[in-house]
Amino acid sequence: MRTEGRKFAGPRKVKQQSAFGMPSSPRGLGKLCPRVACKDKWRRIEVLGQLTAFLADYRVALAEYLAGKRRVEFPAGTYLMRVRHGVKCRRSRSARVLPAPA
Repeated sequence: MRTEGRKFAGPRKVKQQSAFGMPSSPRGLGKLCPRVACKDKWRRIEVLGQLTAFLADYRVALAEYLAGKRRVEFPAGTYLMRVRHGVKCRRSRSARVLPAPA
């Protein structure tokens, strides 16, 4: 920020902003909007592959759910559908059952 000659807004300026305000310039279409950030190129490629597989599985499950099949199983990592609609989700391979508090 300093090298670009820009400053952070302080608390006073933040409070002066409208809660309904929007950026004056729209985000450019086709611009990078990353979901995965990683310095290790090969780890990033691996995680992006996992994300692609998750999204594909999720879309299939959601289509079935919207078609009326309420017993469909969503992929591990699904949150909002599980919390709001109580859908069943596959367990993650790395999921651990924590011991009950004493």
